[in-house]
Amino acid sequence: MYQTYTYSSICSQTQQRNSSRKTKIIEKIHSTFDQGERKPKKETMTTPLASKSSPTDNNMDRTLQTASTPTPTPSSSQNNGPHSQSQPNDQLQPQHPQVHGLSLTPLTQCTHYSTPLDIIAIRHFCCNKFYACIRCHNALESSNYPTNTHTNTNKTTPPPPTAPAPHPATVWPLSRRNEKAVLCGACKRLLTIGEYLGCGSVCTGCGAGFNPGCRGHWGGYFEM
Repeated sequence: MYQTYTYSSICSQTQQRNSSRKTKIIEKIHSTFDQGERKPKKETMTTPLASKSSPTDNNMDRTLQTASTPTPTPSSSQNNGPHSQSQPNDQLQPQHPQVHGLSLTPLTQCTHYSTPLDIIAIRHFCCNKFYACIRCHNALESSNYPTNTHTNTNKTTPPPPTAPAPHPATVWPLSRRNEKAVLCGACKRLLTIGEYLGCGSVCTGCGAGFNPGCRGHWGGYFEM
């Protein structure tokens, strides 16, 4: 028997076929994308080639490293040993004036004045020497050192080969108040005459006290 098809039935069948084809195509596309995402990506790893160096090359590299490394030069302190210390330069150390007198102490005390406050030495105008006191000056400068000792900071030294001519002590004139003629035995500071006369018996450098009784002897050193 022959089946009769109407126009509407033919159109309906055609639409169904087309729809079925579209569905299959879409499903195929989706399945293709799904398979592509599920597949692991192939990672390309590059393994660095190990450089093969011959023993000759290694020796050359060592030679170059040795040549480029500076050789430390030992300093003078290392040459002298670990416990060696640099010797101070005498020219850099302050030079204190030489003090003369009898039985001197490091504080310039003498056999005539030895209290804790007798710690000054005065440069005499007549001979330009520092003496612990005028009595030491008169004992050593008024004769040719027949029996007296000539001492400095507790060290006894012989008299000079050519002793100066005996002379009496003379005083500093008023016009020379700016002369640094007074030495503090405690700090070794040099004070001017005017500074010493106005210091109130206290060193202007270290604050050490001077003997206020020396005021009665100023006339033997300075013109008042």
